Amino acid sequence: MQKLKDNCNESINLGHTVTITLERVRDWYGKGKCIQMEALSA
Repeated sequence: MQKLKDNCNESINLGHTVTITLERVRDWYGKGKCIQMEALSA
């Protein structure tokens, strides 16, 4: 049973890491768009 529990925890950790990465990418993407807009309007 212990092995199954470990696998479960690994899956949760992986999902958490993916979520954080997606949030960062979205954040960078948003900032990139803002910078582009400022450059275009300058």
